[in-house]
Amino acid sequence: MAKNAAAAQGLERGQKTLAADLRTALGKAGVKLGAAVEFSVSSSGAVEVRGSEADKAAVQRFLKSDTRQPSFASRIATQAQDALKLSSTIQQSAAISQAAQLSKTSGGVVSLYSSLMQSAGTAHVVFSVSAASSSLSFPGSLATKA
Repeated sequence: MAKNAAAAQGLERGQKTLAADLRTALGKAGVKLGAAVEFSVSSSGAVEVRGSEADKAAVQRFLKSDTRQPSFASRIATQAQDALKLSSTIQQSAAISQAAQLSKTSGGVVSLYSSLMQSAGTAHVVFSVSAASSSLSFPGSLATKA
């Protein structure tokens, strides 16, 4: 549990830093967000942007022209991967705990754990940034906001 808490705190710090850096870079590029913009990563690894048409277009242009190393798209994707790893760990821990509590035999624990993990489904991470705040949400998290 302490390891998960430390990982969650690290994600929160990283999310705050990424959001602040992104807002600063967008401002320098002349991009003013009208509302929150959401970033997610597709199964192919591409960063997807959701928001108003104007905000979405401006942010997509910014990301395409970003030549930093690592790029903001790369930093967003890395953050999503880190959140997915933590989400998976949290789900596994919860499934193990629940299986151990509900099953009376070791074989039952394994069977119930396998069943719980199969029903966990695919996790989805969303990083949201507005002019004044940001958040990172993923399965197993309490939304992290800055």
